Amino acid sequence: MSKNEDVLRRIWARKKELELSTHRELYKQEDNWSKLLYYTFAALSNYLMNIENNHFSRDLQFSAKYFELLPTINDDSNLLAGDNELMLFGSAAYFFADYPGAANVALKPIDVGSLSFYEKVLYAVILNDGTFPEKTFGKVPTMMNNILLGDFSEDSLRRTLSEKLMRNSIDKLTDSAYKDGIDENILAAECVSAVVLLKIKHSTLRIMSEVSGGTDDYWKQVIQDKKVERTLWASQRALGEHGVFSGRSAVVQMPTGAGKTASISLILRSALSKEKLRIAIIVAPFKSIRDEIYQKQVQNFQGESIQVNRLSTDLKMDFGFIFHHEKPRVLIVTPEKLLFMIRHSNDLLFQTDLIVFDEAHQLDNSERGITFELLLVTIRQIVPEKVQKIFISAVVGNPETISEWFNAGNNVEITGVPEKRYSNAYGWAVWNKKTNSGDLFFKINVGNDDRWTPYSNVVNPVKVKRILEPNFSRKSPVKAYKWVTILYAIHFMSNGMVAVFSPRKDTISGIAAEFTKYAKLNDSFSSILNVNEDTKAIASLFSHNFGNNSKLVKAFQSGIFVHDGEIPNSIRNSIEFAAQRGKIKLLLCTNTLAQGVNLPIKTMLVTSVGQGSLKLKNRDLRNLIGRVGRSGIENEGNIIFVQGSDFANKNTGNAIRQLVENIPPENLGSSLLNLFSTNTG
Repeated sequence: MSKNEDVLRRIWARKKELELSTHRELYKQEDNWSKLLYYTFAALSNYLMNIENNHFSRDLQFSAKYFELLPTINDDSNLLAGDNELMLFGSAAYFFADYPGAANVALKPIDVGSLSFYEKVLYAVILNDGTFPEKTFGKVPTMMNNILLGDFSEDSLRRTLSEKLMRNSIDKLTDSAYKDGIDENILAAECVSAVVLLKIKHSTLRIMSEVSGGTDDYWKQVIQDKKVERTLWASQRALGEHGVFSGRSAVVQMPTGAGKTASISLILRSALSKEKLRIAIIVAPFKSIRDEIYQKQVQNFQGESIQVNRLSTDLKMDFGFIFHHEKPRVLIVTPEKLLFMIRHSNDLLFQTDLIVFDEAHQLDNSERGITFELLLVTIRQIVPEKVQKIFISAVVGNPETISEWFNAGNNVEITGVPEKRYSNAYGWAVWNKKTNSGDLFFKINVGNDDRWTPYSNVVNPVKVKRILEPNFSRKSPVKAYKWVTILYAIHFMSNGMVAVFSPRKDTISGIAAEFTKYAKLNDSFSSILNVNEDTKAIASLFSHNFGNNSKLVKAFQSGIFVHDGEIPNSIRNSIEFAAQRGKIKLLLCTNTLAQGVNLPIKTMLVTSVGQGSLKLKNRDLRNLIGRVGRSGIENEGNIIFVQGSDFANKNTGNAIRQLVENIPPENLGSSLLNLFSTNTG
């Protein structure tokens, strides 16, 4: 395996070489690149022969990455460049490894017209969006889609018959492929059979009707209305297996990108499907997360008989209306607001059937943790045991301890949902004073190899008002460091959305000012920023609030957007909405981005991991980089630490080591206990 991983590393390194346009060709194609085809196809075949065996995930992910990478290397030495069959089998490998979001991303570049009939059927059953005409893609995708939608679920006999008919169609497809005798078609037909069987096995309608206690009719309706996906991801199936959808309390550790938002919606719907939900409360530690949850749940329950309310953070009596509705209600609040509400009306908790604590690792946040902890203690003392309580986070180092404290152990711990391998590449960006150019050192995240792959002369200085930047001849290197960041951001923007992170608001403001200055001087940079009607509208809204002379308004008008706690919520929501739809190419952000905001970020430049009170914990850093390469949007992301002219920053070095060595996040502790310990020390 180590030799194979070395080959994959070289392929990945070559892709980065082309992506960075360094043209050094250190990793140009070797003979053993194509020899790895035998291993990767064998891994896929081994799985198909042992489909009930769940020990193939690593091999399948390896194969998926290889199939995905190799066709993207567009040079004369690679005969497999743009190979649609490889990309298709890469998608199948991702699907079998239990990453359906990654499977769909892998399908995006495929030219469907170049595929054989059997391969088109495979493409259709993986994507399964219900739009594939039978004349081109055969009957199997339509039959599978009808079963997943519940078109035959009113009668178990009809459902059994429809599944039998589909199975017969698959057998005919497979027999036909074997008669043709073309290896790729045989493999495609076998993959079709496995994909269809797994999708039916993981059917949302089938599983949720069993584990939630709700009716088939309820789940059938919301699936057909596209309110929930037709199949469940691994994390959601784990919740069902542990009784969460039937009402059991739980401490859930779910990796970023594993479907947490969809899982919360399924928990809410499970209570609704039994017609037992009066009030559900979702506690979000910050206003930004509260707003994002609210928007998603309003969209999720649009047109249904349920009231979704986002309560203000003001500590005033503005919540009496919630007691005068007959409809089920979902209340989305911050910890401070809910604690205030409980103190003024205990009746609220006695009408509540479900409480979800989202991003719950903020329990020991230095600023907000004490309030959060007091809220949890209050709820534990007052709320009846029958009320379902969910504590959910991507980064909990000690779930067993939290489980015992959170609900006196009367809940189930759900951990171990696997994270996707071979997804992110980590890099150091430095400025080489000898060559006066930017160098990049990438850690290709394959195996246990600790080598860093060097790329020289990635970016070069630019002239800004007769001065070459970055200019390290100044007494203070701060401005030069900003320009190193700017040049790398510009370089990566051609490959997708770039986020620039700093824990300091003044640093972000300074970078925004330099970006704006350069945008006015460089027309090609302005065109990359892609100022459009949506971004112009946001800039106009911002200027009405802050005036045209504001530095940030000028940045917004140039297509350079800032996401931090001082941007008004309405404008920040508009920025997130535009970014999610690909209208924004560049986002400068503070740690508000680490608080659960989901955006399609391809590359993140980290200018600092902070000092003192601003220093990011391991769990916050993991949450931050979890914003990169989001599931269902990208299968690969770049996390690059900008170091100016050296590698001297110890905090940054430790942060990178924790990431590449996959060191677990810190244990959650008691903010109150820490407060007393500090005072007595």
